[in-house]
Amino acid sequence: MATSLLSDVECETQRRLTDQLFRNAPFTWAAHLVNAALLAGVNATQGAPPWLAAGWWALIAAAGTARYALARHHAISPNAETPLAWQRRYVRATAFLSASWGAGALLFVFTGGEGARLFTGLVVAGMVAGVMPLLVSVPAALRTFVALAGLPMAAAVLIKAHTPVQWAFGFTSLVFMGYILSGAKHLHRMLEVSIRLGLEQGRLAESLEQAHAAAARALADRKDLEEAMRRERDFAEGLIDTAQAIVIVLDLEGRILRLNHFMEELSGYARSELQNADWFAIFPPESEQDEARARFLEAVAGGRSTANTSEIIARDGHRILVEWHDKPLRDADGAIIGLLALGQDVTERERLAESQRLLSAAVEQSVASIVITDTHADIQFVNAGFTRSTGYTLAESIGQNPRILKSGHTPRKTFEDMWAALDRGLPWEGELVNRKKNGEEYWELARISPVVDASGRTTHYLAVKEDITQRKAMEAELQRLATTDPLTGVANRRRFLQEMDLELARHKRFHKPAAFLLLDLDHFKQVNDTHGHATGDLALKHLAELARLRLRRLDLFGRLGGEEFGILLPGTGQAGAMALAEHFRSQVAHTPVQSSAGPITLTVSIGLTTFDAGDAAPDAILARADAALYSAKEGGRNRVVENPAGQRPVLP
Repeated sequence: MATSLLSDVECETQRRLTDQLFRNAPFTWAAHLVNAALLAGVNATQGAPPWLAAGWWALIAAAGTARYALARHHAISPNAETPLAWQRRYVRATAFLSASWGAGALLFVFTGGEGARLFTGLVVAGMVAGVMPLLVSVPAALRTFVALAGLPMAAAVLIKAHTPVQWAFGFTSLVFMGYILSGAKHLHRMLEVSIRLGLEQGRLAESLEQAHAAAARALADRKDLEEAMRRERDFAEGLIDTAQAIVIVLDLEGRILRLNHFMEELSGYARSELQNADWFAIFPPESEQDEARARFLEAVAGGRSTANTSEIIARDGHRILVEWHDKPLRDADGAIIGLLALGQDVTERERLAESQRLLSAAVEQSVASIVITDTHADIQFVNAGFTRSTGYTLAESIGQNPRILKSGHTPRKTFEDMWAALDRGLPWEGELVNRKKNGEEYWELARISPVVDASGRTTHYLAVKEDITQRKAMEAELQRLATTDPLTGVANRRRFLQEMDLELARHKRFHKPAAFLLLDLDHFKQVNDTHGHATGDLALKHLAELARLRLRRLDLFGRLGGEEFGILLPGTGQAGAMALAEHFRSQVAHTPVQSSAGPITLTVSIGLTTFDAGDAAPDAILARADAALYSAKEGGRNRVVENPAGQRPVLP
């Protein structure tokens, strides 16, 4: 500590000496310039070459300005270097300036007359005397100036001396220089001692003040500590009574020494009723009393903290499940004097945990697929039903997007409607066509609901999905049976009339042409009577197959009853319909049915009509076509007869 203090004092002393040295820089700079100008001017009038005098003054000005610039740098950044480093730089700058003065003294003493020598000696001696109080803070700088400026001047005067006065002046200058150096040494010591004494007195006063303040703080801290201990004790007492947990202190016999307010409310007993009462005779169930006392004695004897979960019985008889954390209490000597028991009512927690276990089992064992995603639709959980339905395991699904199931066959609008509902926080239900891991496509009925937190913010999405592939297949089959002729596989009368009704509506709205052909197999009864009904059925299938090969995908071929068929031709006018009808009639006539009895030639009669915006229903179109078909039959069969739109059907 003492070494550190001395080091600090020494550093501060050097810093102050350095500051004092640089503080005089502006004055010394001006003094050097003025005195050098005076000396150069006088010598220029006493025989020294003017250019030489001017050059020397410029040298003094450069050296003085450089030292002044160093002082300015120190003023701006005093901490850029240590005080001793600043002093060394100042001494070097002073050496350059001193050498310049010494050069001038030699120059003017040797080139000037007697008066010039005397004047030069006086000026230089005056400069030496003047810088002594300015450079005394750094003796090295003063010694440098005397050695490089004063001594060359005195030596030059002695060399050029011719009279006793000149000799006396030279020797006197030397003595004066020595006196200056000796006096500066003592002045520097006095200045340094003065600064040190001032610093040490300041440090001592500061130390005394700090000691006084420390004593005052120690006294205040003691009072604060006592107050804090009192508050802490009161706080601990209050904390025990306000804690939402059971706090009980038992002695070594298991008697109740202390319990908190929470335990009173939970158990229904008053504190006064339980003071010094046997805990194990009151609270544990009768069948568990011995076990509870054994745990207590083991904890006290072992001297270590223990934990367990057990039931206690409240005053009204209901059971409370408590999670206990017991810790032995010790006196100042470390001897165990009792037990601190901290308990938490976990009855509700365990009930919720059991409910959670039941829910988890139900989710895992559910036949439905259950998927939970975050709000970015990344899968967070899938159950076993999902794995059974899709083939993807839980590990394969986590972090994936449900798009892994996308088949590309679900309409885009279905997904748009789904997200529109979910983004509004509403549940959505719909049917999806998905693809399993093995590539097999299947139908799902999905019910997706947002999962929200306490603030109502959606955090997850829950999807419960059911594989309805079999149901959809049954629906498709029922739809097929309801709309398809079972013998030929073409549209039945019901579906055909529905499509005619839709096409009539499109015709009225968009004014696009459409035509209808009504066909009837000629002499079909003879085929049945001659070859049997099986051959008749084969003839009907043969006609349906010819239509399938001839018609476009947008055309519709249907069986309207018996051997009567219809062809719906959307986007086809009268001329196109007539051409198709004639081609189809010819194809039927030239493509016999291949039966077990040999080829059987069939012909067909066709009635043709076109749609009209004035038609109120498909019945009007059927009536016109039926009239045309009747005319074809009457005209000899195996022919096409048209009944144009707008013409009322005339039946014989």
